This record gives sequence, C-alpha cells and structure tokens, in this order.
Amino acid sequence: MPADTIGERTFCCGGGGGLLTDDLMELRVKGAMPRMTALRDVVEGQGVTHMVAICAICKAQFTKVLPYYASRWIS
Repeated sequence: MPADTIGERTFCCGGGGGLLTDDLMELRVKGAMPRMTALRDVVEGQGVTHMVAICAICKAQFTKVLPYYASRWIS
C-alpha cells in the first residue's frame, strides 16, 4: 500500500468510534471506502490474496463490508 496509508497514517476501517452496529451499515460502508480502495489497489496491482487485521473492530468491520465492496469490484 502507498506509504502514506500505513503505519501512523493508516486509514480507519470505518467501524470504530461506536459505529460497529448494523443499524449504521451505510455509514460504516462509507467510512471503510479509503481502506477498501487501498485494499483493491494492492489486490489488483500486486496480487495480494490475504489481509491481516490485528484489531478486533477491524476484523468485525471487514467481515461486513468486504462482501459489499467485492460485489462491486467483480461487476
């Protein structure tokens, strides 16, 4: 991923700050867009096949939003 999107400058997953509820799914999907765009870039550009998330909130968020984004990437 670009150097300005990792480490101390990483993007939030979009599910933190109390947003990790299905009632706010539209907001969560929008909040995840920068991270999902960066993920798509490395999948398409570098052939990445796996993603690791150390944060439990990120894991829960990605489980919900990855299907949304993947369905749009494949179309």
